[in-house]
Parts: sequence; structure tokens; C-alpha cells
Amino acid sequence: MDFDIAIKSIDRQVKVKIGRTLTRKEKDFLAAAWDGRSYEQIAKILPHSSIYLRAVVAPQVWNLLTLAITDGVKVTKRNFRSLLEQKLEILAERQPEALKKNLLNSAIKIAGQPPHVTGFQGRNRELTELAELTSKNRCVVLYGEAGIGKSALIAKLIESFANGSQICQFRFVIWKAVQYQPKLKDLVDELLDLTSTQFSNNTSERDEQAKISSLIKALRENSYFIVLDELDGWLEDRPNAANDREGIYVEYNSFFRRIIEEEHSSCIILTNRKPLKSMVKLQRSGRPCYSLKLGGLDLEAAKGILQTAKLTDEHKWEQMLEPYLGNPSIVKLVTEKIINFFDGSVTKFLSYKSELISEIYKEVLGQQYRPDRLSPLEKEIILYLTEQVIVDNTLVGFDRLFAELKTRCKNNISLSDLMASVENLDNCSLIIINKDRTTKELFFALPPLFKSYLLKKDKLQSLNRLGSKPNLDWNGFAV
Repeated sequence: MDFDIAIKSIDRQVKVKIGRTLTRKEKDFLAAAWDGRSYEQIAKILPHSSIYLRAVVAPQVWNLLTLAITDGVKVTKRNFRSLLEQKLEILAERQPEALKKNLLNSAIKIAGQPPHVTGFQGRNRELTELAELTSKNRCVVLYGEAGIGKSALIAKLIESFANGSQICQFRFVIWKAVQYQPKLKDLVDELLDLTSTQFSNNTSERDEQAKISSLIKALRENSYFIVLDELDGWLEDRPNAANDREGIYVEYNSFFRRIIEEEHSSCIILTNRKPLKSMVKLQRSGRPCYSLKLGGLDLEAAKGILQTAKLTDEHKWEQMLEPYLGNPSIVKLVTEKIINFFDGSVTKFLSYKSELISEIYKEVLGQQYRPDRLSPLEKEIILYLTEQVIVDNTLVGFDRLFAELKTRCKNNISLSDLMASVENLDNCSLIIINKDRTTKELFFALPPLFKSYLLKKDKLQSLNRLGSKPNLDWNGFAV
């Protein structure tokens, strides 16, 4: 058996049984021992003495493999390769033919309804990265603007688990759409039902924390891949009045903290339009969770959508795609309109493009650009960048932005205020941040579609939609 295949299989089995992956030191030791090298020979490869390897590293590794791989049959340096090869072959024989190349993949059982993925383009790097993150973390937040393809990417990952193109440690998949904003107790009850967890009739088992403990026990005993799809901002990082009344913010953050900090072999993945600050803090403290931003398709993948639709005027494709920054939902929407109204001609569409900006904005991004979710300073930043587009259509540097905003806000902002606002606008995909390769200075601009919408009519009217003061009501801006 090839060592690269074996070590991936061993790593996944250790994760399932123990709740962690192999360390780099353990992998390096096994790689050196795989070919029958002595401890003295291994010591020449690794930064440890033969005595330390024999007395400390080796016993730890053999005990780990005994527990995770061989079901109690003692593993030693003498027998570990033959014993592991035999065990891994047995595991492989238990799999359906389609999954045999994934030695540790069981037949995945799916509860819920992942979206059907059609016309999926590119994303190979993102798929591999997401698979790796879910294997190492107990919670992953996949965030990005509306229509960017978060749900489709996860559904494609599940598909790749099932067909063996991505190594999978999970035996069960649960897909839950949560855009209806369930109370935590209702969601926990649903997840308990889906994991077939039974309760006794005593009072303690009815307690909500006891139910969460039972759920975590289920996540420990079996490896679940749980998707909570379409969070989309209803669980805000800063509690609003509604969340305060219902206790949603506090309850969910406590729940996710337990999911992240308590030992188990499963992973919960959330989709949202921006990262959750509470998760980011846990990630920074070294907890097994991760926030991954999903960007747009690369140019070739976006062109693949147009090619599949058999649009004409290929020399105009790049110009057509430029405003949409690889957002697949927008690209597909525009493609449909080109087919339905312009007989597939990109050239004809481009002559009318400006007239369709408002409709595209409403259909895809109307919820993304909600002014009521922005702070006064964030609104002021967008207003200023809009004004600069009108004046000279140039990028605005960080120093200039800070100086201008201090003037506009009468010095009532700090550097940390600006940095926090810029980060939030970036997380919401409301600004574009570029870095000069030479000077490393940051420059800011509006996303092309957002900019086009703001400026599609009379420029003054566009500015009036935004409001001229940071504390103005932006109801007129919301579409």
C-alpha cells in the first residue's frame, strides 16, 4: 500500500476515533518508520535522538494506532505496517465500489435536502480547502455576498464525499435551512430527531442544556457533517432589540461555543453573508473553528457559464462579466436575460446593460445592501466613495479617506473606528480593497454593480438616495 494513501486513511480514522488529526511529528515519524528504518536511522531524519524516539514518541504513536485503528490489537514497530495495511484493506472491502478509493468513507447517509447542483464551474481549490477545514475543525463559517455560491459549494462538497473524489471522515450528513430563524430549543430538538437520539423521561433530560449535552454525545459517537444553511444575518454579532427579547443571540453563541469547545468528531458548517465575530474570537484563541470567505469565480470559470449557455460574441465576454466580480448567481441571471431578450448576443446586451442594473440589483443584491444594518460611519464611507466616483472616478487611498472622514465627522472618529468600519464593509462586500504592490498602501472603491446602481440615474439623485449626513434615514436607498 502506498504510504500517502495509508497516512490519509490513518489520519481520518484517528480523527473519527480520537477527535483529532495526526500531528506533524507523528506523521513524520510514521513516514520514516514505514520503510522499516531503525530508530537510529530515523533519528538522522527527524530532530530527535534515537533514545527520545524510542522512549517517548514511539510509545505514544503505537498506543494511538492501537486505540484508533486496530481495535485493541497491540501495534509495535515490528508489526505496525502489516497490521495497518491489513486493517485498512478490511475497511476498504466494506465500502461500495464507488467509494473504494476513499478507504475510510462509509456509505454516507443524508438527512435533509441539499440543493441540486447544476452547471457547477471551477472551485476546485475552494472544494479542497473546505474539505480540509471541515476535517480539522468542529465548526466552519462559510461567508460571502448573496448569490456567491456558498450553498452550492457545500452541496458539491457533499457530492464529492459521496463519490470519493474528496476524502471524507463523516458517516452522516444533515442539511438544515435556517432562514426561518428557529429558536435554539427547536433547532436542537430537530437535530436530536435527525440523529435518532433518545431521551429518558426524567426531568434532567428535558433540560435544554441536557439536550445539548445529548446532542454533543451523538456528535462524539458518530461523525456528523451538519449544514445550517442561510443564516444570512438574522443572528447578528451585536444584539438587536428582537434578538434581545428572544434571547437568540446569547443562546446561539453559547450553543456554538459548546459545539466548538467540547470533544467530538463532527463538524457544523454555517453559511452567512459575513463572519460572526464571536466565532472569529474563538478562532484567534486557537479553538477548532474557522471562518472562510468565499469570493467570486475566476474569469475562466465565469466564462464557462457563458459557454455552457452558448452565448455569442466571445470577444465581448470579459467586458460583460467585469461588473459582476464572478458572482455566479448574477452571471446566470444576466445570461438568462441575454438568451431570452437578445437571442444570446452579448453585443446587443451591452448596448442596453445600464437599463438592467436596477432589476439585477433588486433580484440578487437587494438584501445585501441594506442601509439599516450599517453604522453611521459605514454609511459615510459609502457616501464619500460615491462622491469621488462622480468627481474623478479614482481609487481613494487610506490616508486620504481617514483625513476626509475626520473633517466630515468633525474629528469625531478614531483610527480604530475607521478600521472596524472598513473591515465590516469588506465583510459585507460593500467595498473593494486594493493594495499597491510597491507602496503597500490600501485603496478603496465601490463594487462595480453597486456603483452602477448608485449612478445609473442623475448623479445628484443618486447622492440624495444615500443622504448627505451620516445620521440620515436611508429608507429611500433601500430597494
